[in-house]
Amino acid sequence: MHFNDELIAANERLKASEERFRAVIDSAGDALYIHDFDGKILQTNKRAQQDLGYTEQEFKNMTVMDVDSDYPNVEDLRHLWAALKDGNQIAYGHHKRKDGSIFPIEVHLSTYSDENGTNIVAVVRNISERQKMEQELIRKNKELQNFVYIVSHNLRSPVASLQGLTSILNYSSNSDSTPEMSKAVKMIERCVNKLDDTLKDLNQSLSYQKNNSVIEEVEVRPLIESILELLNGDIVEHKAQIKLDIHLNCVGAVKAYLHNIIFNMVLNAINYRDYNKPLKIVIKAYSDSDNKIISVEDNGIGMELCNSTKDTIFQMYGRHSNRVGKGLGLYLSKIQAESMGAQITVESQLGKGSSFSLVFQNYPH
Repeated sequence: MHFNDELIAANERLKASEERFRAVIDSAGDALYIHDFDGKILQTNKRAQQDLGYTEQEFKNMTVMDVDSDYPNVEDLRHLWAALKDGNQIAYGHHKRKDGSIFPIEVHLSTYSDENGTNIVAVVRNISERQKMEQELIRKNKELQNFVYIVSHNLRSPVASLQGLTSILNYSSNSDSTPEMSKAVKMIERCVNKLDDTLKDLNQSLSYQKNNSVIEEVEVRPLIESILELLNGDIVEHKAQIKLDIHLNCVGAVKAYLHNIIFNMVLNAINYRDYNKPLKIVIKAYSDSDNKIISVEDNGIGMELCNSTKDTIFQMYGRHSNRVGKGLGLYLSKIQAESMGAQITVESQLGKGSSFSLVFQNYPH
């Protein structure tokens, strides 16, 4: 009797463990497939069943080749699976639903071993929305590049000519003109030079769109650490205390854009420090149910902001302080954030500090 009781208890524990495992994989936001090295599907979660329209029982009578439209032959897949000996792999392809429709996927592959042997775990994400965003980004970039061309070639030449003429006038006015004439020429020269600077700034802001603008999964902590290394001289000089609160592994972004935005946010925290107290900067990265967020908080001079002025800080030359700077960095950051489908927000109190947040919406499945 005692042995039977132990056996019953062991079976109940095993059943409870299986139920917990099932609950975990069913709660995952991505589709999950466990299959063997012949491609036979052994287990799926609810997301996989929802994505493709098959029941769990139907999946158990299917193979990976039945749902993967890019690899109808198991031999082709075995070449991919063989690479798992060197560690986890990421692959891209297309899945085919029960109704015949096809959608793009990103697959994270790993192996799983138990007493029954070694199988493959495939975590599959529908990247349809991501690809739509990337295509829209490419379209916008092309439009902006055309505008860059117009600015560079149609406006730069007349401005250069004006600069040459003002130089001649300035030279002439030094010899035989009245003080009023000399003053007027100087004013014209300053205006033309300001126009030249403005065109250069506009070119710079738009030329960012010509960078590599492919959205990829960017590792957050290494990127932030590389930025702090670049700013190490300023950090040491101003004795800034940096705290990292990173709870986000990756974010879908254009790496160059993300680097520039965080760099600008940290540099602003340093530039707009309060001279009367030690500078403290907190860099956070986390996610909630709707968003992935990277923020930079400081205890600097802060700003008086209301709803009507929050947006002006992100406009070209929008400034709220007489400190060093042209007001271009946050404008460029806003352009880059929006081109990735993200947004920048700001909260600030005069004398207490500011907090800038870069907010990415989670991709819908």
